[in-house]
This record gives sequence, C-alpha cells and structure tokens, in this order.
Amino acid sequence: MSVLQKTIDKEVLLEGIGIHTGKKCSLRLLPAGANHGVVFVRVDLPNRPSVKAVLDNLVETDRRTALASNGVRVETVEHFLAALFVAGIDNCLVEIDTTELPALDGSGLPYYNLVSSSGVRDLDVLRRELHVPGPFEVTSGPASIRALPSDTLSVSYRLDYPDLNLQQSVEFDVDWQTYGQEIAPARTFCLEEEIESLQAAGYGKGADEQNTVILGPGGARSEMRFADEPARHKVLDLLGDMFFVGGMLTGRLECVRSGHALNRELVRALLSRK
Repeated sequence: MSVLQKTIDKEVLLEGIGIHTGKKCSLRLLPAGANHGVVFVRVDLPNRPSVKAVLDNLVETDRRTALASNGVRVETVEHFLAALFVAGIDNCLVEIDTTELPALDGSGLPYYNLVSSSGVRDLDVLRRELHVPGPFEVTSGPASIRALPSDTLSVSYRLDYPDLNLQQSVEFDVDWQTYGQEIAPARTFCLEEEIESLQAAGYGKGADEQNTVILGPGGARSEMRFADEPARHKVLDLLGDMFFVGGMLTGRLECVRSGHALNRELVRALLSRK
C-alpha cells in the first residue's frame, strides 16, 4: 500500500539547553509542503541561512549527528529526527537560534511529545519507500549492523562494555506507540571514565546527571528509567540516523555495539542497494 508524505499539522515551540554547548536554544517548527524536506533555518544569523536534513549535508562527528551547509552547522539533531522518522514526517521548517538543538531531559521523549502535540497532516504526494533488498552487513571492528528483508521495521541492539561487565540486549518492532513508550524515554549516557576527556574536548557543557546516565564500575550514578536504558538509547540514536534514508524504511536491523558512524555507513549502504 502506498504511503503519502506528511508534515506537522500546526506550529509548535520548544526551548532548552544544548547538551554539548550548554547554550539556550529556541526551536520553532512550521508545516511545509510536499518535497520540501526537513530544513533547519538559523534565524540568529544574517540572511537566515539554512541547512537541509539530507545525507549529503551530514558531517563526520563523534557522539552526535550534525549537519552543515551554506557555511552553517546544526548539531545533535538525532533525537528530533528520530521522532520525525517514526512519525513519517518528511517535510518541516525548523527555525533554530543557535548551533545545537536542546537536550531537554537527554531522551527523545520531549520531541515525541512535541510532534504528538503538533499533529500530523497528509500531503498529496507519495512518500519514498525503501525496503532492505537482501541480507547485508556493515562492520567496523567489533561493531556491526546486519540488515535483513522484512515487511515492517524492527531493530535489535546488543550493547557490550567488557570492562564494566555490562551487556544489554533489546529488540523492538518500531511503530509510533512502541517508540513513545519503550524507546524515546531512554536518555543519553556516557562512561564515567570518559567524562574528563569529553569535557577537555569541549563536550557536555550542558550535561548533568538528570539528562545523562553515567555508567561506572559500580553501575549507574542515578536511577535508570529502564534496566537496559543505554541499549534502548542506542536504538533511539539509530532511528534518528535512519531519517537520512529519505523516506519510509522496512527491514530488520540487527545491531551490535554500533554507533553514529556505523549508522551513517548503513544509510549509505541502503541507498546504494535501492
């Protein structure tokens, strides 16, 4: 059955602090027409330069997904784009007044709620559909993502930190309800041993123990929302990066120790096999 492109139904606003920059950000979402795409507009800069959320504008970065075009950057877009991807929203104008999107509580739930409050509107153009055509795998050292054909979208993830004796496995059939209840609430995390080096590199200026789960040899510093919250958050990040396939995706994705860099490789591999 063919699926129509979608946009949000009404304007919505959101404010918060960037997890890496620590800067306040205001986000304004506006409906857009068919084939417009998701376009970020930097309203804080002269002439309001824009950057479109497409694969060609992805920047090779660590620990976040970033876009760059027209001499400007927009960073940490993955939690927002995950909500759009699962909701099937292809078109939206996003006004932003700084470089980094708000981290809020460190999860995708505020963006899920934002899209839910805006509503979704069908447009009169068919949405692009991408189906995993046959089994294939992308790898990087011990990390891998195996893609298999399926009539729906499902994701499994295996997280493994041998030094912490921490292994977690999750699996989901992805739809809007499951995403909102089981995936979106999972917060970002980091390892206790990484904090000093991350801060020295300029990351985490807006991070705290409320929006970031810190994992150490003794477990998590704060109470987790799920026993396997870090693995769930990896699925959240993956879904945000899957936005860049440019439409609806069906297939089974089996992930082991993967992150943003391998997610991007998966997108490129999927598009090369379409």
